[in-house]
Amino acid sequence: MLQSGVEASITGVLFAFAMPVKHLDLIEKFIHKPVNFFILPLFALANTAILIPGNILGALGTTVSMGVLFGLVVGKPIGIFLVSRIMVASKVAHLPSNTSWSQIFGMGTLAGIGFTMSIFTTMLAFSEERFRDIAKISTLLAVVASVVVSIIYFRIVGGKYANIPHVVIPVPQSEPQAQPQQQPGLTVA
Repeated sequence: MLQSGVEASITGVLFAFAMPVKHLDLIEKFIHKPVNFFILPLFALANTAILIPGNILGALGTTVSMGVLFGLVVGKPIGIFLVSRIMVASKVAHLPSNTSWSQIFGMGTLAGIGFTMSIFTTMLAFSEERFRDIAKISTLLAVVASVVVSIIYFRIVGGKYANIPHVVIPVPQSEPQAQPQQQPGLTVA
């Protein structure tokens, strides 16, 4: 298909349609870990197109770097927590059952791991390539820092909430439809 001139994404869609459905769950289980823990992170990292400067420690001490780091590691959790508090206080939203404010704050710490929009914003915000590279490196460093902070935070907070029962939403089982009873002289269409 590559030599035929068909777009690669269209080829992927056609390939997906050709997959046998009965083996799909087996294929998904087989490729789950390599795709999620190797291919997707590698793809995301390759798409950042970062040029690492020679003086990386000096680059991390710049105001651009500090702004990105504090924005993603500190600003996102505080922003998500405060906006959530304001929305609940103004009765626009409500806190889900079995959820605490400390858990909402913890989810805010996890928000720092999303870097695609940060990289996109970096491309729009800076015209000089060296500032773009510093911001991209700082974004990746902030992702690592957010993961570490989230793990530590949920280990500490998770101990308090370990005994909360998990809510399981039952999935309705498909039951055979009952056939309507026919009355003498009537037909069912």
